[in-house]
Amino acid sequence: MAFGKKAYNGITAGTPKNLQLDAGAFFTGFEVGKDTYTSAKKAGKCLGATQGGGTFTAKPTIRTVDVDGAVGRVKGLTDIQTWEVSLSATVIETTVKSLKAALVAATVTEGTGTDASTGNGIPNGYTEIKGNAGISDTDYISDITWVGCLSGSTEPIIIQIKNALNEDGLSVDFAPNSEGKVKMTFYAYNSLEDFESDSVNPAFFIYLPGVEGA
Repeated sequence: MAFGKKAYNGITAGTPKNLQLDAGAFFTGFEVGKDTYTSAKKAGKCLGATQGGGTFTAKPTIRTVDVDGAVGRVKGLTDIQTWEVSLSATVIETTVKSLKAALVAATVTEGTGTDASTGNGIPNGYTEIKGNAGISDTDYISDITWVGCLSGSTEPIIIQIKNALNEDGLSVDFAPNSEGKVKMTFYAYNSLEDFESDSVNPAFFIYLPGVEGA
């Protein structure tokens, strides 16, 4: 018996318009609705050039109520306990901005010279980046925002997490015939103000543009 072969797939007329393309770029202080990719780069909000792209993760921890007699998951007897939300990237630019962002808590001081009477002990032209023993409110980065391309739109996809900290700290790779790499994984935090509302949602936002002809 001969069998006719039919190709089953998920391709539709909209497929070419709904593809997320390339690595995108990471920003801090990005104002959704005001900033554009171009304006944010001109304003110096870009975190830096990356290598290997990045990763966004929004993973809920689910609590299931155990009930005698249930032979599997029961609709209505589950709830979300918490969310683990992060944006990660490997930045290949070694700048004050990238190093401070990688450190959980740090103080940045511009050098004014080593002269005991006129300077602060840091050579002119240098910036001192020093880790702190504790985390203050100012150490949280207001947002880490990824801006990327959707094939069928002239507007970008935007993923933003709020009150970000790179909990992994600073680790810089040094290797011959290579670039220094600063690996960062930023985790989203709710602010205390969020708890003044009746419903506390996870501190991330995804903005997906419409596509042409949709």
